[in-house]
Amino acid sequence: MELIEGLLTRKVTRAFLDKPVAMEKIREVLDIARHAPSGSNMQPWELFMSCGEERNELVRLLNEAYGKDGRSYSANFSGKVPKKYTKRTESLLKSMKPFLEEAGYDSGHILKGSLSFFNAPAIIFAYIHRSLSPSRLACIGSFMAYFSLAAHAKGLGSCPIGYVRGAEDVIRDFYRIPEDLEFVVAFALGYRDASDPLNSFASSRVPLDELFTAR
Repeated sequence: MELIEGLLTRKVTRAFLDKPVAMEKIREVLDIARHAPSGSNMQPWELFMSCGEERNELVRLLNEAYGKDGRSYSANFSGKVPKKYTKRTESLLKSMKPFLEEAGYDSGHILKGSLSFFNAPAIIFAYIHRSLSPSRLACIGSFMAYFSLAAHAKGLGSCPIGYVRGAEDVIRDFYRIPEDLEFVVAFALGYRDASDPLNSFASSRVPLDELFTAR
């Protein structure tokens, strides 16, 4: 796969086949992703993974915690978000709705599906040392890009997931993650279910001139 082709054809997978991914292939994807650029070459990503029965047990625990103790699964922003950004999210949800309906999902599927990683057979959690947040969070972003492109090149689908932050304590207990590590994002990894209409959906992008200024 040519690099530019991969950049333009990669998209999020929100429905996975119930088909295991060989550990060798998972390691290939991660081995490529670890070459992502990072500030001062700190390579600050700390990764925790589950598949098979351990994956199923973690999903069970996450769904058991859902709705308890007033948990919030929404992103925490540092201030009032400008309308131009929220409009893009509104447009995403509106354009996704027909695909959700065709697949027989309700409006809460993205949140509920995230808590089961859309049936992906492998799930990976990325953490960063608290001393490096927020200054090195961009490094996790570069790792996420490399990871999703490497998965795409290897014939796999992936989905970055943030909603599980609402039950991050469950994940921390499950892996016995040290308190000095901070959760950033999770990844679902597996084979795309081509028969699911939701995987036909592709989010739009704003015109370049809307986000680019040259002087």
